This record gives sequence, structure tokens and C-alpha cells, in this order.
Amino acid sequence: MKISPDLRVDATPFRLQGPHQAGPTPAFEPSQQTDQVRLGAPLAQPLAVEPEPEGPLPSDAGTAPLRPAPVVSTNLCAGLDVPSAMALLGPEVEAAPPASPDLAPADAQAIGAVRQGLEQHPILARVVESFILDKDHPMNLVAYLKDVQSRPVVLEHLDRMASLCPVGPSALGNLVEQTFNPQVPLLTDSGAELGTQDGVSGPQRLRQDLIDRDPELFAMGQPGSEEEWGRLKAHASILRTEVLPGLTRELEALVAELPTSGGFPAVNARAKSAAGMADKVDRMQRGNDGKSPRPDYCLADMPDAVGGRITVRDPRQLQQVMDRLEERFGKENVFEKDNFYANPKKRLRPYRCITYTVVHQGVPCEVQLTTLNASLAADLWHNTGYKPLHPDLTEDEIGYLGDLQCSVSADEHRILGTEAN
Repeated sequence: MKISPDLRVDATPFRLQGPHQAGPTPAFEPSQQTDQVRLGAPLAQPLAVEPEPEGPLPSDAGTAPLRPAPVVSTNLCAGLDVPSAMALLGPEVEAAPPASPDLAPADAQAIGAVRQGLEQHPILARVVESFILDKDHPMNLVAYLKDVQSRPVVLEHLDRMASLCPVGPSALGNLVEQTFNPQVPLLTDSGAELGTQDGVSGPQRLRQDLIDRDPELFAMGQPGSEEEWGRLKAHASILRTEVLPGLTRELEALVAELPTSGGFPAVNARAKSAAGMADKVDRMQRGNDGKSPRPDYCLADMPDAVGGRITVRDPRQLQQVMDRLEERFGKENVFEKDNFYANPKKRLRPYRCITYTVVHQGVPCEVQLTTLNASLAADLWHNTGYKPLHPDLTEDEIGYLGDLQCSVSADEHRILGTEAN
């Protein structure tokens, strides 16, 4: 448990211009490298990725229960009657499950449900179906759809997301500013002060503490000998067999008393393999995602060798989980917090989450808090616009998915901005 260079759009049609550039990938990148996925009930087919590919790991959106919304919505655009971009392309989707001997029953059931549940949104239905068929890049979105408990909730959220008024990046920024409410902690508590002591930032303090404790391990950069590889593999084994289960239990206990619906809140967790850690060190040392090279990057700089995610139904519950996490781990064990809703540099971007670097069982772990809508939108964008893993998509379709993510973020800020009124 990284979006952005800001997308450029035309004023009216909300379409991307030029090449689609990658944005900052979510810290616990959406859904990949998942060793454990915990819902209210076990998933039909738990994800297992070892060694895992290096890649990204997020309700009721108002005061009323979720319900199917019309294709045209004005809830975000201040009176503008803009038809959903979903209607741009055909053809009509079929409601019946696909008949194919090559499809596993869980896949066929999920695809049939998607075609029926998203019948009014053919672009989204086609993209989600392609995700289900893509076995090389597992997503939490797909795992949720294949689970009979969470499937109805996810389809309900996808349907509502697709019915929001399309919002591009520039309009998102305007709406975020218009809906800012200083009485809402989620919009104001950036957590910038957490972890800093005597002018030294939390990540710097944590780095030095880890190196002082075990320099042979945590000062290691790219392993260059059999001895270093052996040390790294032993560390990866401890992360997978001891730290990961412990962190998962902590996160499950954290949400145990919260109301549940359709398997949410959900807890996801994963640990990197030795190859995954070595690959990240290499990428960071060479320069990653347009960032400057960090030749001294080592294991002590890696907060997400173990990552966890809590996904909740709506942004109001997100505030509860944020408060509970800081109380449960203790602020002395929180070395960094980044609240994308409140961070002035990130709240105008479409991706939304709250990330923490905590120490659990003596090891840094990254915990991401997100809403189901933000998680689904991030998954949709990550494997299409951020990484072109589905080259058959048209520029209009990718532009639509970018607008969808902006629309979800704008809607959440609208909800939060009216919370105290």
C-alpha cells in the first residue's frame, strides 16, 4: 500500500488531449500484489501473488441510501445538464452471463452481473469485463465482483459513479475550493505534524532507527551478492509469515465494531517478496515515475514492504477509521500521514486516500484508508490511463475513465463540505 501530471481537457466535452500521462501512483497501488484479502466473508478465490509483480496496491454517497441514478445528473455541475459520458459509445451490452467453456464459473457469473448491473453504462461495463478476463493483473475491483457478498454493493457503487455529472480536472479544482469546510476534520487535518520531532521528519527518524538497529539489512540497497540475497529473502519471509498476519489482525480489530454492509469495511493486506523489494530499490535509485534518482535509497527508506488497506463505504466513515487508527497504533508509532483530502498539493488531484507509515512488530508498514468509490475509480484508472494495460481502449474511453475519477472525488468533497451544515 501513487495520479496525475494533471490531465488536460477541453472545456465542454471533458476529453483528454494528447498522450495520457501517468500520475502519482497510489502508495499501496490499487489492488495488485495482494497476499490477503479479508472481507466480511471469504472471497470466492483469494488472490495469491508470490513472487508478486511490482505495481500499485481505492457507500452511500449522500444522506440517503444508494439507489440507481438516472443517466443525467446535475448534482455536481451547479445547474449544468450534462449527459453522462457513458452514453458516448455502444454497442448495447447483453444481460445474460457469457456462455464459454473457457470461463471459470466465478468469472462468468461476475461478467453476467456486470452486463446486467451496468447495462446503462456500456463503456464502463466493457472495461470492467476486460479486467475480469485479465488474469495477469489482479485487482481488488475484480475480487469484490467475484465475491457474492460484495458484488451487489460494488455494482451499486459503480452504477452511481457512472451517473455522476462528468467533471474534468479543472472543474474538480473549482468544486474542491467551493465545497471546502473548515469544520470538517477530514478536509483540514493533513497530518503534516505527525512524526516530526526536534525538527527531524518522521521518515528521517525512522530511517536512522532502522539502520542503527540492523545496518546489514536496512542499509542494503540493491542486493549484489548471494549473502545479501539470502538476507533479503529471510526478511521477506518474516514479513509474509509474521508481520503481515499481525498487521491484518490489527486492521480487522480496528473496524470490528463499525457497521458492516456487503462485506465493507474491508481489509486488504500484502507483503512484498524479496524480488519485489529489490525491484523497488532499483527503480528508486534510478529515478521512478519522473522523480529524481535517489542513489542512496535502501530498505530503510521503503515504508510499504508491508501494506494494508481499509476500504469503507463512504467518506463519513473514513473520518471514524482515521481517528481509530491513530488511537490504536498510538501517535508515537505513526511516522508519517498524508491526507489527500486536506493536503494542499494533492487535494486538487483526482486520486483520494489517506496513507500512514506506522511501525508494527518493529517493521515499517504502510496503511491506506480509502472509500469504496475512490478505490474503484483508482482501480479503473490505474490499469487503463496510468498503465496502458488495455491497449484496445480508445482515447475517448480513457478520457471517460479520467473524468470518472475526477467526478468521484468532487462528489466526496461535496458530501464532506455539507457534513457540518
